[in-house]
Amino acid sequence: MVISDFEQVEEALRSFNLNELQRLLVSQRLPKEQQVAALKALNYRHRASALALSELGDEHSAVSRDQLRRQALEELKAYPQGAQLGWQQRDLVERFTPA
Repeated sequence: MVISDFEQVEEALRSFNLNELQRLLVSQRLPKEQQVAALKALNYRHRASALALSELGDEHSAVSRDQLRRQALEELKAYPQGAQLGWQQRDLVERFTPA
């Protein structure tokens, strides 16, 4: 019985078998979507996000791009990048006007 890499990755993800995930990831025979999932499971979240974003080009099918986009957005929502700025306006004249 031959078990495909796809099935091996799915089983390793379900059972959280980190050694098997690392072995499959090193083999470099996995589709990009599964590489991203394996990297996330191995707690390489930034690398997973970078891989997902870098693979959004036209060389992949629309289904593949959609999955990679969802994976990248998941990571960016969970771990936002950059700075968040806010603006607050106060009227200081009212505060210092004698009563």
